[in-house]
Amino acid sequence: MASRFEPLLLPRWTEIDGFRGFVTGYGRLLPLRRPSPFGEVAMIRSLLELSGGITSKVTALLARAAEAAILDGSEHIDPVALVKHHERLRSAAA
Repeated sequence: MASRFEPLLLPRWTEIDGFRGFVTGYGRLLPLRRPSPFGEVAMIRSLLELSGGITSKVTALLARAAEAAILDGSEHIDPVALVKHHERLRSAAA
C-alpha cells in the first residue's frame, strides 16, 4: 500500500553528543536492574558500528539485548552483549 506522505530521510547517527544523549535516554527506559555503560565510548562505538547509525536498528538491538539480559539474570548490557545480540538479530532476519 502506498504511503500518503513522502518519506523523510533522516541522516545516520554519528559519534556526537546527540547520539550519546539519545542512547543514554533510551537506556534509562529499559527495565534493567543494574547500570549499563550507555554513555561510554565503547558502547557508543559498538552501537554505531552494529547499527550503521540507523535509529530503528539501534533501538531494536538495545531492546533485544535488554530482553536477553532480563531473561539470563545479568540485568545489564555491555558492548559484548550487543555483538552477541546483533548476530542473533541478523540470523533471525535471514
